[in-house]
Amino acid sequence: MTQKQKQKYNLSKILRQRRKELFGKVLNLKVANTLILFSFLILGVSYVAVKNDLSIKGLVITDLKSEIRILEKKNKDLGMEAMTTESYVKISERVNNLEMVKIAEISYLDSNKSVVAKR
Repeated sequence: MTQKQKQKYNLSKILRQRRKELFGKVLNLKVANTLILFSFLILGVSYVAVKNDLSIKGLVITDLKSEIRILEKKNKDLGMEAMTTESYVKISERVNNLEMVKIAEISYLDSNKSVVAKR
């Protein structure tokens, strides 16, 4: 090796050592890998927890929607029943206000006789 090559080799060796020292001080790879691993684990567990929570909420919402449909149907039926009861009450009030007399005996016309009207 020539003198220039030795100097370049020594310079590059010194630069490599300084990079290692600087890199070692700033960021330790074991610590960085451990932090990345724990962050992935925490993110994975939180992802599963959130997904589980969302699926449970979806099932609860579906159950509540079906219950709402049932209650709306019952409400509609009860509304119809209230209207019919209300109409019976109003009709009976109107009949009482007319002051009509009840018929005890009903007599019908006999249609067996053949009667013809002549001019």
